[in-house]
Amino acid sequence: MKYFSISPTNDLEVIGHYPQTNFSDNYNPALPESHWQIKFNEFPDFKPNYKLDIHPKAIPTNLISGTGGYHGLLIDFELKQLLEQHNLPQCHFYPIDVQHNNKLLNYYWLHYVMDDVWENIELESSEIRIQHLSNLNNYVVLPMINKDYMTHLHNYFLKNHEFHIIPEKIILKNKIKELDIIDLSFLHSKPLISYRLKKAIEEQGMNGFGLKLFKPIR
Repeated sequence: MKYFSISPTNDLEVIGHYPQTNFSDNYNPALPESHWQIKFNEFPDFKPNYKLDIHPKAIPTNLISGTGGYHGLLIDFELKQLLEQHNLPQCHFYPIDVQHNNKLLNYYWLHYVMDDVWENIELESSEIRIQHLSNLNNYVVLPMINKDYMTHLHNYFLKNHEFHIIPEKIILKNKIKELDIIDLSFLHSKPLISYRLKKAIEEQGMNGFGLKLFKPIR
């Protein structure tokens, strides 16, 4: 099974202007119930408030970029319908306030919560690379071993600005392969989509995507 890293594109021929979006003038992300109050690994007990303006010269796309940090994907109604036909992790589609040239558009924030990713990886068969940031020849490849070991490494290298952790080889268990969107925690910062979802997106002619094959998954 092939997986692809997905993110909003910066291609000006597609989006028209960069940045594509900014916070709305009447939106304060520091207030209660804003998108800043949502933790990446849980669903809130309130309806999140998230307001964006698409730049007047930008083009509204099926997938848009956000502002100010968020977990998940910002999608229009057409893409929402397509995703609902696929196998998703636990998720909510929160309606968000997106305006373009004073017109309110129909967009959603797909916020998902994965089960413990470490339970879905064959850890002893999978590997990470501890890579020096500037010297590409300075690295070591290590087995993942277990969740506690990976968490310890992550916490250590958060404070070390010379090296970082990147996935070298990831062997997924069969259960997680049923999903069309997955998340690998700190191993990769972007969501991953399955080949079947990528194919469906392309067949529908949807836009706004940056897609790149995620090679470590074998």
